[in-house]
Amino acid sequence: PISEEEKASEKFQLGVSCPKCFDESSPEQKARFAERQKQIELARARGCQHRGQNPRKPS
Repeated sequence: PISEEEKASEKFQLGVSCPKCFDESSPEQKARFAERQKQIELARARGCQHRGQNPRKPS
């Protein structure tokens, strides 16, 4: 879990990074994570669930 203090950090971006993991991902990864978070928020605004929220289990 992320504390309120961590959420206030400049290294925190919902769905992208937190102070604990900020230095563990590349700028390219952060850009991918940000795009995924954007798609989740757009789906939520439409009243839908993002496809990746419940990925299918491999058969």
